[in-house]
Amino acid sequence: MSRKVKGEAEAGEALSAMQESLDSARQLVERTRSLLAGETAYDEGEMAMIAAHAAANPPREADPEPPAE
Repeated sequence: MSRKVKGEAEAGEALSAMQESLDSARQLVERTRSLLAGETAYDEGEMAMIAAHAAANPPREADPEPPAE
């Protein structure tokens, strides 16, 4: 009986691993299509890094405006 449970658990883990692989492949295909279409594609990590960099380095104003009278 324990062999059957162990086999079912292994099959469930294999199925889960295959699903994760398929999801990763789908994401890769979507990203490749968008890049081939000329779009700039960023993943969540890249977006977080861009946002953090922008927050740490706000744009400078070229010519500060004189105080309003």
